[in-house]
Amino acid sequence: MNHFDVILVSSFGQLEALACELGRSGLNTLMIDVTDRLGLWPLEDREGPFGEIHSDAVMGAWQEMSSLGDLPLACELGQVIWTSSLGPVALRGPLIQHQMKTRGWKSSQSPVSQMTDFKSQWLAWLSQSCYDTRFHSWDPDLLKYPKVEIENALNVRFPTRSGLNARREWLKSQGVQVWAEVDILDVMDANSGLEVRGSMSGVIKTQSLVWGLTSYETDHMSFRVREKLFGGEVNKPDWAWIRYRLSVENQELTLGWPLHMLMIENPALPLTHSDLIVIQRTVLNNQFDAWIRIPDSKRFHQAYLHRMKDEIRSKIQKKLPKLKLSFIFEPQELSYTSRELGPRPYSQYNEKLKLRKTNQKNLFFDGPEVWPNFSNLSLFQNQKRILDQILIDWRKKQNQNQERHP
Repeated sequence: MNHFDVILVSSFGQLEALACELGRSGLNTLMIDVTDRLGLWPLEDREGPFGEIHSDAVMGAWQEMSSLGDLPLACELGQVIWTSSLGPVALRGPLIQHQMKTRGWKSSQSPVSQMTDFKSQWLAWLSQSCYDTRFHSWDPDLLKYPKVEIENALNVRFPTRSGLNARREWLKSQGVQVWAEVDILDVMDANSGLEVRGSMSGVIKTQSLVWGLTSYETDHMSFRVREKLFGGEVNKPDWAWIRYRLSVENQELTLGWPLHMLMIENPALPLTHSDLIVIQRTVLNNQFDAWIRIPDSKRFHQAYLHRMKDEIRSKIQKKLPKLKLSFIFEPQELSYTSRELGPRPYSQYNEKLKLRKTNQKNLFFDGPEVWPNFSNLSLFQNQKRILDQILIDWRKKQNQNQERHP
């Protein structure tokens, strides 16, 4: 069969929940998983530095997916923030109100009218600065816009290839076809189908196409496909999140570290380079991932990346002078070329980036170019909008067919 009601092009499970909902609704659904076509990235890099912040608004298959494959681990203390001057603060637990009052912080979701100075605005600014898909310079007006609720429950996940495959198999059990070993060669006129090569080859047609890759990822995979879908526009990010992995020798000093925390040098600084270090535990008690945000233009500057490593070491040991640590994994950019890697999975664009507009009613985009921030809520809201519109179009076509062939 070479005709589907909807085709989704996804990576690392991004569109799995949407594909599930479409399949359950009765649509002949195909998901093409191009995870392995997007560069030499370890699964930890594809998982990213943010964890998963709980939202009661996320429902349906999007909620179910969190319990499939690699199970999430709950961060009992929620988000933990460790500043040089104030020490660690957990954003959940019995002491949070006292701690926030002592520091002059207001909840990130407080009315703007209650945020009268920088201290009271800081948690709101942190949620914007860290999680937004656009990089912002400090501006109090930003606090008027929706923000990630960083005080909510937080989970982290240790991704594995077996977990990724388990979710694919589950999706197949829900009536969705999943192709993972094909190359996308071209997009048909009016975006009515794709030309593919691999375990399945030829032209496959569709009523609706959901594209889950950024313009930069699409360009890395296929210049021809990017030109068809995005024209001459490739949105290259200004900033990128990169990952180092470190090992500690004297583990007793890190036993109290949470699963996930933000080490911040100074709350008044821009929270870039090594002034913000996201520390996340791994499956081994003596190993941690350290994420920092750097200019995308610096990704392949070896001297700069080595300097960042030294700064990470220095700033961690400033908090724990007796800690003995070494680096056992450095960013992929120190080992591979830009052509081999392509774009970083987690990046931030210029705040003036405009969303792509298309005249094709059957073409839908998902990903950080259209999300306001990196949160499961943003992903859910955009994909739910796509789901609703595809179902409207599909039911309309079903009714038209019944009228023609009563």
